[in-house]
Amino acid sequence: MKALNWWAANKIAGIPETRYGLRDDERRTIERIGTIQTDRLATSRFTENRWDPGVCIRTMDALLSKIKELVPEDDPSSSKQRVLIISSVDGGPGVEHRLWNLTFKIRDRLPEDRFVEEDELQCIFGGQ
Repeated sequence: MKALNWWAANKIAGIPETRYGLRDDERRTIERIGTIQTDRLATSRFTENRWDPGVCIRTMDALLSKIKELVPEDDPSSSKQRVLIISSVDGGPGVEHRLWNLTFKIRDRLPEDRFVEEDELQCIFGGQ
């Protein structure tokens, strides 16, 4: 699934290629460093289970469209907060079908709900 994660992140960000390192886990060494085009990741030797980039894009588009329909616009005057719950979906064969049939729930916010703030995201993705 690493190649799919690399592909998705690069495709969304418009990054045309990825640098990679092949490691030998037994000797704990990096054997080779190389570059691969983002569009070739789906059919590369790094991909254990081949996947279709077009299916990935269509599925993500459908998923985001569904979320957009469910999530109301922010109302600054409202003190009531709602939470969108998205269940996890296992990857592998049949993932497209499972994603298309994914159900969402919207409920009132509970005190124990944890949200990631913008500065936390910057810390996570910025490596700070």
